[in-house]
Amino acid sequence: MSNAQYLASLVNSSGNINIPVSNAGINFNNSSAIGASTLTDYEVGTWTPACYFNGSASSGQTGSFNGFYTKVGNSVVATGKIDITNLGSGTGNFTIIGLPFSANSNSNFRATGTMFWSSTASSFVTIVPLLTTSGTTLEILGATSASNGLSDLTNSNLNNSTSLRFAISYIASF
Repeated sequence: MSNAQYLASLVNSSGNINIPVSNAGINFNNSSAIGASTLTDYEVGTWTPACYFNGSASSGQTGSFNGFYTKVGNSVVATGKIDITNLGSGTGNFTIIGLPFSANSNSNFRATGTMFWSSTASSFVTIVPLLTTSGTTLEILGATSASNGLSDLTNSNLNNSTSLRFAISYIASF
């Protein structure tokens, strides 16, 4: 089979490119073709979320704190898993800090995510991680019923057996 025949066999009648090798990729070697629509920045990694109260770490806090992220260009999806075994001495509004990339600082931009919450100290029916307008901090809001609005969670809403699972999507600032 000639090179031209082989290349023709890779493109079907719809114009789609078929790669007959498993786990294969595509190399774009024409540097003049790289533009805004070309995928040039893909990254996956880990990050460590931290629980803060009124902007400070809680003395004596222990637990398991893990996170993963995927970044494509400036779009980031970050997930986190927090299992608190000792809440420590922190008081005030509860935030999660340390997102892997700083958020876009556009004042009209806010990203929200989803959160699963397990704590015997709270009876919230809605928990929302809300990304501040810039930076790497998640403000955690909650509502105790479908009819009342969201408000900041505080140390009194958590205890020594609180578990959090969350995912958030946002635009990073580089």
